[in-house]
Amino acid sequence: MKILGLSVGHDASACLVVDGKLISAISSERILREKKSHRLSWDVINYVLEPSGLTIEDIDYVAIGKYSPSSDEFVRIFYKPEEMSEYPFSSVHPNFNSLFNGNSYVDGLGYEIFTDTHFYKPTMDYKQRDYVTCTILFDNDIKKECILINHHMAHAASVFYTSNLEKSAIFSVDASGLEGPNSSGYFLGDGNSIQYIGTPGLMIGSLYNAMTEILSYGSGLIKAGTMMGAASYGKPSQKVIDNWEKIVEPIQNRKLYADDITFNLWAATYITDKPIKELMFWHEEDKKILLQRLHNWTYLNYTIERDYPIDSLTNFNHAASVQYVLERAIIKYTNELFDLTEGLNDNNICLVGGTILNCTSNYKTLNEMKFKNLHLYPATGDDGTAVGAALYQSYHLAREPRHIYTTSEVCYTGREYDDLEDGLDYDEELVATMLSESKIVAWFQGGSEFGPRALGHRSFLANPTDPKMKDILNKRVKHREWFRPFAPIVLKDRCSEWFDISVDSPYMLYACPVKQPWLIPAVTHVDSTARVQTLDEKTNNKLYNLIKKFDSITGVPVILNTSLNVNGQPIVETPKEALELFYSSDIDAIVIDNKMFLK
Repeated sequence: MKILGLSVGHDASACLVVDGKLISAISSERILREKKSHRLSWDVINYVLEPSGLTIEDIDYVAIGKYSPSSDEFVRIFYKPEEMSEYPFSSVHPNFNSLFNGNSYVDGLGYEIFTDTHFYKPTMDYKQRDYVTCTILFDNDIKKECILINHHMAHAASVFYTSNLEKSAIFSVDASGLEGPNSSGYFLGDGNSIQYIGTPGLMIGSLYNAMTEILSYGSGLIKAGTMMGAASYGKPSQKVIDNWEKIVEPIQNRKLYADDITFNLWAATYITDKPIKELMFWHEEDKKILLQRLHNWTYLNYTIERDYPIDSLTNFNHAASVQYVLERAIIKYTNELFDLTEGLNDNNICLVGGTILNCTSNYKTLNEMKFKNLHLYPATGDDGTAVGAALYQSYHLAREPRHIYTTSEVCYTGREYDDLEDGLDYDEELVATMLSESKIVAWFQGGSEFGPRALGHRSFLANPTDPKMKDILNKRVKHREWFRPFAPIVLKDRCSEWFDISVDSPYMLYACPVKQPWLIPAVTHVDSTARVQTLDEKTNNKLYNLIKKFDSITGVPVILNTSLNVNGQPIVETPKEALELFYSSDIDAIVIDNKMFLK
């Protein structure tokens, strides 16, 4: 069975699953060169199909993990008329009028899905549906049968089905929709099946996104990681430490502040001690933007004040307070899920959703949770729902045997490119020596990573022992905020010498304490932690051997790693893009598969 998985909306993506195995996956931004792109195109879809010799005509099913239609209408979805009698719409449904009061029915296709549906049940107060059968129309031309998977179910499927676990509780948390319950879900995985348990009513993902904007770091969709880095420079207020549970109370228990916008404003005033009046700036020039953002179900343009200094101690303290609330919330509800599923979860928990990109929170959850084992997925954001939807169709619905995944199969899902004819032959010792001399090297190998983190196939590499390297990279290469940290890659069998973490971290999703921070200052954050990636020889042999060579020169089995892009741009995908970045950047060398270029 050949399944095309899609995510439509921000972090749009496509994947291919054949006979129960994930073959390829890519985020649209890598192909269309638009950061956080919401669009799909034939270029994106053919990227995952063509290497297997397939076209859209060869696809048996299309499975969609998120659908928020874009203005280009490359993808349109229609409910089948027979589904409408079962689908829990009524005149009180907020989108009833947009669905039925207009020309939404198209002969041969069905009722076109209304604008901005993410199919976020089970988190609405309507009958739970894990999926709905639909008809999909590509480019107003090609029609295929498809299923639209519940968004959090697709998140849950992406992490559970790639975990190789037989049983696990699953907690999905992000910033979905306009109401708090839309932002989280509890599930239980068992073999080929995933069962929805309920929603904890947690709004922390929504709040974290909103506070990223309120504190002037930028859109939470793009800059939440910036606020996570900033939080380490501040301290949470005693008020928040004493009363964090008040902020993460389940939506079901609230009498007021039930919707995201109202709740986020209340929480922002509680955390910052700024009155709502000061948080809202309804300036005349912003009205059109505000109305457009409301139409697209995104956050209002609230901020504390114009040009608020994002690197002030006051702002850092506010960021630390929000980070503290997030950490306590994830631990609290993870442990609640353990109690709910005790005896059924085999002591395993899978965490997923855009909020789980928060590495600091993940490490604290790892150490304070009741579960014994924690599993994560590199594309934990909405791009991963394409994979989750396709695997749900394959394993849960079609009951195809589950594939046992290696780390490489999970994270390196891009296509490989032909070898370059130009350039020098790769010289491992020369590159390792250059890194030891604090030269900056671009590193391009094989298929690209799926998800937002560079995991050693599309990376800038640098010397972690150079105390000036962080500032050099932020200012000279990445062109981003001075307080943003960089991540280390460490040889897996040497990890315990350098980092205080008891589990493997192949996807760079834990920020753990550094044991000897003075020896690797370029990858040590202000709080003496690092967002570590552990690397074994089987997963990435070439980079593993380069780090070994670097270790033989410096005595340090660690290398600095950051994504192969500059601020605001997607990570490069092709050798051509990598070379363009090399020649336009102030770096010293690039390695592309078995060739290298020097300046």
